[in-house]
Amino acid sequence: MTRILLFVSLTIFITGLLALLSCENDITPPDPVEPEEHLFYIAESSGGKVKVFSVEERKITDSVIFNDINSDDVIIQLHVFGDDERLLASSKDKTYIKDLKNGQTDGSLNGYRRMYVSPNSEYFLAINKAVNRWEIHRMDDLQLLHFDTVNALLPQFSIDSKSLAYQEHEYNITLYDFEKDSIINIYRYLNNDSVQYLWPFPIYSKSKIFFGGATWGYGCFAGVTDFNSDSVRILTGIPFGSTIVSAVSPDDKYIYSIITPTIEGSPNIILVFDVASEEFVKEISTNDLQQPGYMSITVDGKYILTRYFHYFYSDTTKVGLIDAEKFEVLGLYDFGSGAGYAIATKREQIRR
Repeated sequence: MTRILLFVSLTIFITGLLALLSCENDITPPDPVEPEEHLFYIAESSGGKVKVFSVEERKITDSVIFNDINSDDVIIQLHVFGDDERLLASSKDKTYIKDLKNGQTDGSLNGYRRMYVSPNSEYFLAINKAVNRWEIHRMDDLQLLHFDTVNALLPQFSIDSKSLAYQEHEYNITLYDFEKDSIINIYRYLNNDSVQYLWPFPIYSKSKIFFGGATWGYGCFAGVTDFNSDSVRILTGIPFGSTIVSAVSPDDKYIYSIITPTIEGSPNIILVFDVASEEFVKEISTNDLQQPGYMSITVDGKYILTRYFHYFYSDTTKVGLIDAEKFEVLGLYDFGSGAGYAIATKREQIRR
């Protein structure tokens, strides 16, 4: 009888343990929390003032002042930490972080300038003022990962923060792989002509780089190449002298590409391509917007905010809003003063 009870008890225990393990295996991470409000941060064309645009209210609702960035300086980059908790502003000469809850300013990163921060806020690329060189660091402990004594032009992190692409010069893309702690130098040829690059955008999940390109034989085009192959695929030709400025949806599904204007004019459109298939998806007419040249996309992939292309529209006082899911322009909204270089929105996937 004792043996039977022991066997039954052991059976119940094992069954319960297996059920528990099965439940644990079924547990999946919670979905990212949808933002209660979609906010964009846009720097003015000079000085340390940043304005806050609310998608829901369709207007500027607040401003953030970086008093240590002078009126003769200009904010190059903005970055939002966490759930709209802190805002980093990096200018030609300085870098500061403002706590958006209590208004306090942190100057601990002021030894760096022209700072670009990864979407997950774990890494940054900046010029170290002490040695005057471009460096890649971890954000939390400032560990140096890589440095470049030449240039790091037009840098872009992949959406998943696993890679960073920038240009040393017009014929070379440097790709830093954070997962492998390795560097790939990318030179490409198209019909025996060297490819000139502008605005490379890495897609780590697909091992691709989208870019604006040109060769003497073909002219200007929107193109794509792989991390580790020599092939260059042309997505579409674009007007002479123009290039492509891109943003990628948070799920790496679509790449939105603005054709920047030229002296000869441009079609005033944003082209949408499927990242995986590289096929054309949609053309978004931006005729209702002042010619966009830069943009930022919300963390849930719903909205894109654009600002002017500064070479032609340095006195613009408007920003454009686009529905990124329906591929349509929502409107042009008053900024109240000259919009500057930098535009940002929350990029970290917040989970609760």
